[in-house]
Amino acid sequence: ENHFLGSVDDAPLRFRINDSLAGYLGKDNIYWGYQSGPKISSGKSNIGIGFQSLKNNSSGFNNVSIGDSTLVQNTSGSYNTALVVQGLNANKTGIGNTAIGWSYLFQNDTGSYNTAIGSASMRFNKGTYNTAIGNTSLYFNKGNQNIAIGSASMYANDTGSHNTAIGRSSLSINKGNDNIAIGSFSLFDGRTTDCTNRLYCLGRLFNKVSNDRPIITFLITTKICYGLCAHFGPSLS
Repeated sequence: ENHFLGSVDDAPLRFRINDSLAGYLGKDNIYWGYQSGPKISSGKSNIGIGFQSLKNNSSGFNNVSIGDSTLVQNTSGSYNTALVVQGLNANKTGIGNTAIGWSYLFQNDTGSYNTAIGSASMRFNKGTYNTAIGNTSLYFNKGNQNIAIGSASMYANDTGSHNTAIGRSSLSINKGNDNIAIGSFSLFDGRTTDCTNRLYCLGRLFNKVSNDRPIITFLITTKICYGLCAHFGPSLS
C-alpha cells in the first residue's frame, strides 16, 4: 500500500509524450493513446483508447471509443460506441450511435441512433435510426429508419426511409420509401419505387439495364405501384 503510481488526492493521473497528452486516468474519464482526450472539460464517463481517440470531445459523455481516430471530431455527442479504425470519425453532436468495423459511420456528423457493422458501412451517413450490417451497406445514406443487411445493400440510398433490404446489393440505388426487398440484387434500382402501401420483392432481381440476365422473382403486394417489381415480377396477389 505504501508503493504506488498515482496521487493521494482526486487529481487525475496524466501521461505526456512530446508535451502532448498520451494518457489520462481520472474519476470520470479514461484516455489512453497519443492526443486522446486532451480537450475534455465537462464530459464524463468516457473511455478513449487509441491515437486521437475522442480528441476534440469536451462535453460529450458516456462514449466508448476504441481505435485509431475513433470519434476524433466528437465535441458534445454522447452515448456513442466506436470500435476499430476511424469509426464515427466525423461525428460531432450525434447521439447513441454504434459503429463496428473499419471506417464505419466515417462522415456521420449529426446523425443519431444508428448502428453500423461492417467495413465502410454507413460511411457517409446523415440519417437517423438506421441499421446497416455488411460491407458498404447504406454507404451514402441520407434516409431514416432503414434496415440494410448484406454487402452493398442500400448502398446509394438517397432520401428513402422506412425500407428493409436483405441480401447483397438489395435496394442498392434507392429513393423510395416503405419497401421490403429480400434476396441478392432484389429491387437493385429503386429510384422510382415509392410504395406507401408497401412493396415486397422476394428473390433475385436485376435492374432494367441488366434485364438480359436470368430473373427469378416473386412479388406479393397489397397494391402494385410503379417500380421494378411491377415491371418484371408476376403478381401473386
